[in-house]
Amino acid sequence: MNSANMQEAVLDIFGFSVPAAVIKLGFLVAVIIVAFVVDRLLTKALRSVLDHASVPSASIFVNIARVVVWVFAMLAVLQPVFGIEPTGFVAALGVTSIALSLGMQDTIANVFGGLTLMVGKVIVPGDIVTIGTLTGEVTDINWRSTTLKLFSGDIEIIPNSVLSKKELTKLAPFQAGEYRLPIMIKVDADFDQVRKEIEEIARRTLNEFYDEEFGAPLFVEQITNFGVMAHVSLHAKPGITPRRACTAVAKEILGKDWLA
Repeated sequence: MNSANMQEAVLDIFGFSVPAAVIKLGFLVAVIIVAFVVDRLLTKALRSVLDHASVPSASIFVNIARVVVWVFAMLAVLQPVFGIEPTGFVAALGVTSIALSLGMQDTIANVFGGLTLMVGKVIVPGDIVTIGTLTGEVTDINWRSTTLKLFSGDIEIIPNSVLSKKELTKLAPFQAGEYRLPIMIKVDADFDQVRKEIEEIARRTLNEFYDEEFGAPLFVEQITNFGVMAHVSLHAKPGITPRRACTAVAKEILGKDWLA
């Protein structure tokens, strides 16, 4: 509806002349009020949905939705109030959006990757995971990256766009902090006694880092002509790397008469 039509509509209703500037101002105020109401209702609804989904930093989506509302409000008043054809503005906005999207491909991929991880709860802080060749504890997930604390103590920051393309394995509590120590035991050895000795060595060597929940169980793998192939499933609490714990236990086991 252009300015002339708007003025004629008002004249038919009220029966007296109203300046075009007043009509334009009234239309502008009405659009602003409607946009404000829609903005508030949409913001409230989005926050409720995103909070229910436990999405951190959800304000990014709320802000995007608010921008969209006000952009449409601006487009609605360009022609009737300011006499500007909106098609040219929309075309310029489209070109700008394409240029920005091309320049921010990695950022956009990271944001959508982070959204997938957080909404889908694929992984959450505290999970022990293996990502590619890295194994450690997830300490933080944000829109751009996921922070992984490796068992070595190193901190690895993985972009979400990279994370979504890598193989990810969530480890069970028994596997977290596990390191297998291979050993060869004599066939005639007392395996119950061997198991008790290994557990005692692990408890004494690791001290406060010994994990009583999982201990250091012994698993037989294969019987050969040279002896019984087995491994100790060694577990350690946070504070010592599995490899370091394994090395300490291995030093104490060396020289035992039940080793083949």
